[in-house]
Amino acid sequence: MSLILVQSPKGGVGVTMCAGSLAMIIAKSGATVTALDLTGQDSLKLWVGVRPEQVVYGAAPHAKDIMLQSGVRPVSVGRARPGAMQSLALVDAVAIATDYAIADIASDDEDTLNALMPRSSLCLTVLSAQAGSLALLPRALERAGEDGKVVFVVNNVDARRRVAADAARMVAASVGDRVTALIRHDQAVEEALASLEPLPLFAPLSAAVADLTALSGCIAKLARRPAARAPAADVG
Repeated sequence: MSLILVQSPKGGVGVTMCAGSLAMIIAKSGATVTALDLTGQDSLKLWVGVRPEQVVYGAAPHAKDIMLQSGVRPVSVGRARPGAMQSLALVDAVAIATDYAIADIASDDEDTLNALMPRSSLCLTVLSAQAGSLALLPRALERAGEDGKVVFVVNNVDARRRVAADAARMVAASVGDRVTALIRHDQAVEEALASLEPLPLFAPLSAAVADLTALSGCIAKLARRPAARAPAADVG
């Protein structure tokens, strides 16, 4: 299994959108994907085709039906943040049955981030092309250190706005080739959420989906492709 962490030093920059949309896009390529909501917000499920009233807790059996509909297996602990130890247990629980686990981590949950980093294949640090997000770039760089599996994604890049273009250049100048993707500002993102549909299904030809699809290709190259899994033991 390849564990992909998606996080940011600041909330509200599109981490959950990126995690859920990437899970959908990677699943479309034929891989088995688990979307792990470790934030305590229980909102990642909205980006993979699960409605708000549907309950997806842990590795419950009813999650299988949802997985068949969306191509992604959603795993959540509801509105209680799991913490580092429970997050590790969830990762272990899904490891046998998935090629990729994409984990959405809360911006202030450094304990879980630090606990999962040694197990991860890649860590996507999402920044927004806005002043509030970029002000935390030094913190993001400190978190990343020299770890080569930490890469950066700049979300909400609007070429029509000078500040957004300057922000993207600032990040590129700071982290160099560790900028893996620029995701363009796209009204379809908000429209998809308002319609309670996953972005790749709601607007498959949108600019954001094109950028996320390109990012998924980078992930496949950067993250070590998992080895073939052994058959699950028959416990019935």
